[in-house]
Amino acid sequence: MFCVVYKFYVDPAKQEQFKEGWRAVTLALKAECGGLGSRLHQDQNGNWIAYAQWPDQATWEKSGGVSADAERGRKLMMDSFKSGAQKPEVIYMLDVIDDLLE
Repeated sequence: MFCVVYKFYVDPAKQEQFKEGWRAVTLALKAECGGLGSRLHQDQNGNWIAYAQWPDQATWEKSGGVSADAERGRKLMMDSFKSGAQKPEVIYMLDVIDDLLE
């Protein structure tokens, strides 16, 4: 299993829009691209972090082309970012070694 950790720079006034877009993109990636899902977190400083799981790195790398629903979700997310933030930051790309998460 392969995991990617992202950091998003979200405008505080557009948090609901961001969450709606994140859900649409995540569901489309699961349905259309072989993604295994994602968890969205917010830390104590208000930063948005997502942890996405994939069967392998190759599947993640091929996940670019998706449906209109996913593109709508991406637009919602991008439009919710703080000024100057162009895209999410990939913090980590990780291979799972052991897994005790339920």
